[in-house]
Amino acid sequence: MTTRPTTSRAFTLIELLVVVAIIALLVAIGVIGLSRTLRTAAAASDGQALRSIRLALETFEQDHGFYVPLAYDADPLPVVGPSVVNSTNIAPSSEGEPVFENRNITPPIPFVGVYSTGRDLDFLRGGEDAAGNGVRTFANNAGLSDTRYSKYSLAIYLAGVLPAAIDGREGPLLSKPARDGSFLGISRRGTSETYESYLPVGENDAFATRVLYGTGALAQSELVEAAEHGGSAPTGADNAYSVSIVDRYGTPYRYYRWESGRNSVDANNADDLGKVNRPTDLNIPTVLQDTQAFYEQTQGDPDADGAQGNARLRSARWAVVSAGPDRLFGTESPVDLGLPGGATDAEILAAREQAKRDNIVEVGS
Repeated sequence: MTTRPTTSRAFTLIELLVVVAIIALLVAIGVIGLSRTLRTAAAASDGQALRSIRLALETFEQDHGFYVPLAYDADPLPVVGPSVVNSTNIAPSSEGEPVFENRNITPPIPFVGVYSTGRDLDFLRGGEDAAGNGVRTFANNAGLSDTRYSKYSLAIYLAGVLPAAIDGREGPLLSKPARDGSFLGISRRGTSETYESYLPVGENDAFATRVLYGTGALAQSELVEAAEHGGSAPTGADNAYSVSIVDRYGTPYRYYRWESGRNSVDANNADDLGKVNRPTDLNIPTVLQDTQAFYEQTQGDPDADGAQGNARLRSARWAVVSAGPDRLFGTESPVDLGLPGGATDAEILAAREQAKRDNIVEVGS
């Protein structure tokens, strides 16, 4: 009996290529799935951080009876500050903005300069500021000129990071602020009720890495911000009190604060002050509005609804905004949005809408 010799069959080149292709496809599917999972997890983390800030803002209001104040960020925002800061006896302290000094008293008392509904209602309602800068111009040569926000308010009032010379307590703690939101005289009275900071910034807390001290750490964002408002780049040494809570991408959160109703700048007559007769009277900040609707407002249509019927936004009085992964709010100058000089309104609209798509927002009323 004869036996047939056994032979081994090798893979052909085509078969090897098919196997490699299948493996590559499986790897690609796995990478895409992992990437999508990571993006979803990152988005969930971003949303949770903002919800924590919203809860802290709501708790502050419940404890004190007024909203977290809008700190006067000053340079590079080209606006004139609260009327109390314009006094001949009130001036920026040596430590820098948003801290000021009352020089009627020896030694001068430092305090936080804020916009308040008592003396800055026109500004909060979206009218022109004292320098004549409107907040409803499309500004195709600069950014959108709405300056009703602060980078510092959250760190000051939620994390309590200021030193005892300002708010009476070493951070992260704060004394109860005065009704107008300042700490004017708080540290000198010595009897203020003490509150824990609303966002803990201890070593093991997630927010610890999100609190930046000094303008040096914020230099790039401030350069962009200066261009956004048609101003010049900030100069000077690092500022010990310019503290910001930043998002995961290193961009300071913006805390927006506004009031609805017509103001003395744009009202037709005194009887119309404070009334809400049209969508533009809601005075919603531009960063929160529908881009096309806001453009239509600037072209003379007072009935263009920038809230797009969103009831929660229509009733809101404050918001916290993260610029998201692209680090752009959509209100920056066209150049910072990546457009060439001489871009058309349509091109600027499209760039602003694209930049705003990944913004993360929480609003409250």
